[in-house]
Amino acid sequence: MFATMKTTTLSRRHALHAALGAGAAAIASTIPASPARASVGDVDPADIRNGAGFYRTTVGDAEVTVISDGVLNFEPYPLFGANADRFQVEQALRQAFLPIDRVTIQVNALLVRSGRDVVLVDTGSGDLVGPTAGFALRNLERAGVSRDDVTHVLLTHLHRDHIGGALGADGKVAFPNAKFIMHRAEHAFWSSSQPDLGSSTAPPPIKQKWVDAAHRFLGAVSDRLTLIDGSEASVVPNVTAHLAAGHTPGHLTVDVTSDGQRFVYLADLAHHHAIVLPHPSWHVALDTDPAAAVRTRKERLARYAFDQTLIGGAHLPFPSLGHLVPAETGVAWAPVEWRW
Repeated sequence: MFATMKTTTLSRRHALHAALGAGAAAIASTIPASPARASVGDVDPADIRNGAGFYRTTVGDAEVTVISDGVLNFEPYPLFGANADRFQVEQALRQAFLPIDRVTIQVNALLVRSGRDVVLVDTGSGDLVGPTAGFALRNLERAGVSRDDVTHVLLTHLHRDHIGGALGADGKVAFPNAKFIMHRAEHAFWSSSQPDLGSSTAPPPIKQKWVDAAHRFLGAVSDRLTLIDGSEASVVPNVTAHLAAGHTPGHLTVDVTSDGQRFVYLADLAHHHAIVLPHPSWHVALDTDPAAAVRTRKERLARYAFDQTLIGGAHLPFPSLGHLVPAETGVAWAPVEWRW
């Protein structure tokens, strides 16, 4: 059952002490795949080690695996920082030793095993965004997970790089045994024949592709769809979805909590580690409501930096695990040490 839950406010001291213990333990170990997982499809057992398009770690008793879908390439400005200026965006890239004429945005999905539940958070791009992305389902199998194993598909929002892998080329659902879950506000927005995208500065052809992909997806999963409500809702034990509206009206972040440890999946709360994290006030053209996205981004990123929470994200550098560190205008990205 999916029920709205009230958010509990912890004292700053309690939250910090809990997070300090959780953060250290959550990074500590990766789990090698079992022989049963290594036998999925045509997977080479040598590919089961971290680095073959997936990265596995643990959060208490839950297993968390980041699945790479590939990358997308964009011109940095005015995709980012339209309310700043080109020089400032280029300077942020220079400071991170990155090219100033393009940004490479990584695309990730997330798999959570908790007890008997196998929750896939987003599905990657499928064939919707071009040849540099769309590898999530292949890499899911490399991680030893069959599509039949997935019990829940949690959609953080309905942009193409998050729902494209949910359907095959024939339009049929790629996860035959899964329930599909999203926020009611997200469903209501994209179910409209003309979603209000007037505040987004993305090019009109891109907006139309968003709408077309969302309509196709919703039509295909309508008979297996569960909608959640409110600011916080349990998905399965140890996995909780939190409303983080702005990027889209029903955009979600995801908490995995187990045995006193915590991991937060930002989804699209931050699209680039060197631009958006240090400058959360800068607008992102992909946001449905840029002003609301800024408010949500600033509040959440500051909170997670204070709590020292282990973080992942749909567009943070693979393997997309690290911590946020308070910085002058926002936060800085501190990736975890890679563990084979």
